[in-house]
This record gives sequence, C-alpha cells and structure tokens, in this order.
Amino acid sequence: MFRAVTLNLSYLGTRHGPWPARRALVIDALRALQPDVVALQAVWRTVAGDSQADELAREVPGYEYVAFEPAAENVQGSKGLALLSRGALAQIEPRMLGLRAGTEDPDRRIVLRAHAGDLCLYNVHFSWVPEQVADNVREALPFLRVRGPALVLGDFNLTPEDPLHARFLEEGWTDAWQALRPRDPGYTFESDAPSMRIDYVYVNEPLSARLRAIDLVGGGRATPPRLSDHLGVVVDLDLD
Repeated sequence: MFRAVTLNLSYLGTRHGPWPARRALVIDALRALQPDVVALQAVWRTVAGDSQADELAREVPGYEYVAFEPAAENVQGSKGLALLSRGALAQIEPRMLGLRAGTEDPDRRIVLRAHAGDLCLYNVHFSWVPEQVADNVREALPFLRVRGPALVLGDFNLTPEDPLHARFLEEGWTDAWQALRPRDPGYTFESDAPSMRIDYVYVNEPLSARLRAIDLVGGGRATPPRLSDHLGVVVDLDLD
C-alpha cells in the first residue's frame, strides 16, 4: 500500500501555536502514519538554506529525500513547497505561475512536480484571491497533463462547489475524498473549527480504481498547539 499526506504548514504562523510546538505534533503524526510521500505547502526556508521540511526530515526516520522549491523570496528567507519521500525523487521540476499586481496576495505561486518511481507527484498551493486562483488553475492545468499514473496534492483554496474545481474533473482528475467518502464533508480549514474543504488529493484515471482510504490528519485539538491552520489529508492507494 502506498500512502501520501498533504499538509499546509502555515509557515511560522503562531495563531495555532508556535512553530516548535506545532513541529512536534507534525513529527508525531508522520511517525504514526508512516507515509511514503509528504506534500507540504506554506513552507519557510531560512537564508541559510534550512527549511521546515528539512527539520521534519531530520526528526522522522526514513525521509532521505527532500525537495524544496521557493515561490517567493526576501532578505529573511523563502516561501515555497516541499516534498518528503522515502524513495528517490527524480525529474524534479517547478512550474512558476503568474502574479497579478494589486491583489491582496503578494506572493507568486508554483506547482512542484517530481517522480517517485513510475508515479508522478504534483504539489500545489494556489492563491486565495479569486482572480489570482483562476489564473493559477488555468496556468497549472496544462502542466498536470501526463500519460502515466499521477497524484496531485495540496492546498487549492477552492471549495468543491467552486466552478474552478470542476475544471479538474473535466480534465479527468478524480477527487479522492469525494470518491471514497461522498457523504463526509471532509472540512480542512480552519483547523480549530473546520467549515470548508480546500485541501485535496486528486488522482488521474490510471489510479482512480486504486484508491483505498482517505482521512483527515490533525483534528480534534480543542486548544493550541495544532499542526497548522489547516488539517492534513492522508490517502492510501494500492499500487501493487
């Protein structure tokens, strides 16, 4: 069984607890779940080159492969996406997305693609600004077209009812949560009182029949610290 987790780390945000306390919870969750691959969004990396993903990889045995790609940089460090993997990652490729001027979101977005064996992995983190997320989806979809088995994980900042979500379905992607738990809303944000589902796992046609289980990660904590302002999502696929 192949297991993947997606989680928005909320950078160094403190609303749900300081990063050291949140990091300890993320470490405990990864040790318990033992995923093969972890897709992390809203990852901070210092100017010295040490990222939150690197911190997690040092503390959780088995994650020998870490790929970080910056989306926005300043004198203090970088904001970006990361993948942790137990197996080698190959053909690591970021796709930079456009940035509209004058919106409330000042950060450029990227899509990170990598291969774990025959499986193509995508990690995405789209904008919350309606016009910008529409641009993000339009620009990302061509990059997501591959022939073999593929998995898209991340924070889409879209609810299932949004017409932009339908664009992925039209492209042949399957919403893993909807496929496996159609009667469960699967809310992932905000983690203290989740009321919307904006974090997703999508699979393409070669993997749609291989979905086995999906669940949330990090719920049930009445008081901080929590993993993040998002709940994570864990998915199991039978790739044997």
